[in-house]
Amino acid sequence: WGEFFRCIMSHAWKWWRGEKYDIDPKMPGYKAHHMVSVVWNAIACYTYETRNIGTDDRNIVIKDEK
Repeated sequence: WGEFFRCIMSHAWKWWRGEKYDIDPKMPGYKAHHMVSVVWNAIACYTYETRNIGTDDRNIVIKDEK
């Protein structure tokens, strides 16, 4: 799950600093808004958590009571 979270933070900070689009030189014509990438990865985190997919590699300090 950490990779999704890393992507969320990376894209959010790039957007916050004024960079609007993610451009991949290996993919000519590729241009994605950083905030779309944030949302995509946030949905992935939600999906993995709710469906118990993959490895939860968060450093959990406080757990929600269920």
